Amino acid sequence: MSEFVIESEAEFSWGAVAFALAGVVMALISIPEHEPGWIVASAPFWTLALVLFLRRQKEFSATLTQDGIQVKDSGEVIRYSAIESFSYPRITDGKGNLKSQQAPIHIFHESGQFTIPRNINVSSEEVFDFLRSRTQDRNPTSLPSLLEDYANEQAETFGDDKVFCFGARRSVQRVRSGRAAGNLGLALLLAAVIWGIAGACLDVDWMGGAIILLVIAGFMWLLTFVRSPSPITGIANWQKSGLVVTPVGLAMVQGNLKGRMTWAELRSVDYREGTKSFHISSNTQRTGIQLKMDGSALIIVDLYDQPLATIHDRIMEYWANGR
Repeated sequence: MSEFVIESEAEFSWGAVAFALAGVVMALISIPEHEPGWIVASAPFWTLALVLFLRRQKEFSATLTQDGIQVKDSGEVIRYSAIESFSYPRITDGKGNLKSQQAPIHIFHESGQFTIPRNINVSSEEVFDFLRSRTQDRNPTSLPSLLEDYANEQAETFGDDKVFCFGARRSVQRVRSGRAAGNLGLALLLAAVIWGIAGACLDVDWMGGAIILLVIAGFMWLLTFVRSPSPITGIANWQKSGLVVTPVGLAMVQGNLKGRMTWAELRSVDYREGTKSFHISSNTQRTGIQLKMDGSALIIVDLYDQPLATIHDRIMEYWANGR
């Protein structure tokens, strides 16, 4: 496929509807009671409904060309050569088989971060594979000397086209989070303003409640600066990591881990993106590409110059032939 258009319609905000209905109920209660306080008390529901409606996922349209991603609304063009990394939360079963799903694709490039929403008109997996095909021919970053020797030995035996090398990428970025917290914080801030005005106009003490809402809104605002955990947390000298996948097994340098594994030793593969650290354990499940052996397990962390999906595909191809 040379190029194609991806689109999505604006999302329908069920949350906005639910909070608006709650506001309506509280407003209706005030009618027989002749108590305007119920209407004032419903302000957080109305402001939440408004914020969720205004900040819902808008219409999206972009064209994936041979050279880059052309975003219709903003006119932005993200060239594939400027993409540093991207992720799509693929999930597998214990046998390494992929479970297809619609999910957002987060793209990190030289100028920032861009997200393709999950509710597009084509398969997220198809879009992800297209992006991989446009970026997988880059020259790999350098490998630790220990792995270079191993890669050269394997290339002499099997050929260069059978040995796949993955070096650490230049930087490891994290997905922005805190969108829900930001929405809640903005809604509570607006409600606090309404309560403050109502207290002044109705000669009723709403100021205490307004202050509480302001405190909570401030806390929610701080949460908007939170990002997803970095995959390199706890990995010393992650920039010197490297991975080599060959027909007989793999060799890895990742933090304090240095070693080799043959496909005959591998018992299962579990792939879940979003890992925050490297971990060896016999019974602990974490995200990333988890390779289980007898009595131990290791996780390949998302810090390499190719997506975890590419590494996973290479492992599955050779493991299927080597077991």
